[in-house]
Amino acid sequence: MTLLSNNLNLEHKILRINSCESTNTFAKELLSKSEPTEGTVIITDKQTKGRGQFGNIWLTEDYKNLTFSIILRPTFLIPSQQFYLSKITAIAGILTLNQITNQDFKIKWPNDIYFGDKKIGGILIENSITTNKIIDSVIGIGINVNQTFSNKNSTTTSLLTILNKQLDIDSVLFEYLMNFEKLYILLQKNNIKEINAIYKSQLLGINQKRKFIDTNSNIELTAKVKGVNNIGQLHLQSNGNDLFYNLKEIQWIF
Repeated sequence: MTLLSNNLNLEHKILRINSCESTNTFAKELLSKSEPTEGTVIITDKQTKGRGQFGNIWLTEDYKNLTFSIILRPTFLIPSQQFYLSKITAIAGILTLNQITNQDFKIKWPNDIYFGDKKIGGILIENSITTNKIIDSVIGIGINVNQTFSNKNSTTTSLLTILNKQLDIDSVLFEYLMNFEKLYILLQKNNIKEINAIYKSQLLGINQKRKFIDTNSNIELTAKVKGVNNIGQLHLQSNGNDLFYNLKEIQWIF
């Protein structure tokens, strides 16, 4: 597979482990004990305690799905720019799944990957930050590939469910790494406008009116999705008012 000349060579830095609690946890332990090369990828077929945002559990069937983490050292970013790591990670997922399936996937803010109203992928990013830069970052990605869901009302889906055929998990991984690497290089080159434009174009509900629950007031509202600001807040517009929400302050109603 052809690689970019100034890349991270992600495909050459893959560490496969039979089983672990979480690839993010494994990556963080690796960082605490050694100095792994930037771009090291940890992948497992059996993740016993997968983690999502805010302590949520990411359940995945053994040997059926793609679960991996990437170790980065984005010291070129200041702490207020950390959401750009979330953006490129989600964009890479969207590009990969669109290419594999020729279907239309979307990013549900902040970085979940959705097909229609069903989740197919999740992301957990854990950064080590000083006052003026990001020292290292562990990017965790989970994508449902060959898992089946017996409950038709399930809020999750998989590539198998969408395509009605099994896929080679490694092929999905390598496609993802190629896309991620190109986006990371864009970020290194400070091509912020291009990244913002791609992310916004792939955002679920963009320029559409959607229903939400404001979790602070527990009030339901209908608002237009306008995008995401530079620090990662969801920008909504309701009754002519611009509203900005942090994570866990707003809940989507499908």
